[in-house]
Amino acid sequence: MCGGAEETENHLFFACEFSRVLWYCCSLQIDITAIIGRDFHETWKGLCMRFHEDDRKDELLQECVFIMWRIWKNRNEMVFHEVLNDPMDMVHLVRKQLLEFRVCTSVENHESGGSDAVAGAVFAGQPVRWKRPGFWVIKVNCDGAWCSKTCKGGYGWVMRDFAGLLSVAGGGGGEEGGLLFNTVAMVEAAAIRAALLVCLELGYEEAEIESDSQVIISMINGNYVVGATLECYIHDIGQLVSQFRGVRFGFVKRNGNAAAHAIASYVDSLGGAFHVGNYIL
Repeated sequence: MCGGAEETENHLFFACEFSRVLWYCCSLQIDITAIIGRDFHETWKGLCMRFHEDDRKDELLQECVFIMWRIWKNRNEMVFHEVLNDPMDMVHLVRKQLLEFRVCTSVENHESGGSDAVAGAVFAGQPVRWKRPGFWVIKVNCDGAWCSKTCKGGYGWVMRDFAGLLSVAGGGGGEEGGLLFNTVAMVEAAAIRAALLVCLELGYEEAEIESDSQVIISMINGNYVVGATLECYIHDIGQLVSQFRGVRFGFVKRNGNAAAHAIASYVDSLGGAFHVGNYIL
């Protein structure tokens, strides 16, 4: 691909200048030159050994596979269409496609004993237990990500139907790596507000909203005094709810909200908007 050496598997995926930049600039930040072996198998073994004792080794190796797939796709675009992409554009594309894959596979329909719960699902190496909503009800998991040092954050939401199938997912995080929020509770409330707006735009009449912010859920349900900084968010949520036939708000633990959290973290770090499915932000 670089024209500097014979195109072997080892050179293409690891030694080529384009590939080295991709490995170093991705979230793994690997100096691949320190791992390159005599052939592809030896280098891949070196990557596996690098993450062998990491608790997230499966997730990290999954990202390695996505990086190599992007290198292969980029190689084909150059060979067959004479298009050489910017490595940094490919870094962002890998992140986006990896997140899309994890969101779409976050709930696997392994039913157990006639229960409404979806059991046996795994997201990014963590077990997830998710309960399906009622018939013709859309279920939305929301989450926010926030940095106390910069006061910037982003939010994400994932919508699944009564069959447990992904309908649409998305999030927002401003244009320069996050929107400004004074507290983490504000970004959690903003996530719920954004999700309700999307539900209305898509024509849903009944919704079940879940968040891992117990304080915000308690405020919305009237079980907790609304803080002054959150009044505008809670008021907006109430106004949106009045346009539905029915909305239920519930608290969910983090391991049941993993997909929404992944999107929130993604848009918080990179900014901009993100979506999966037939919805344009």
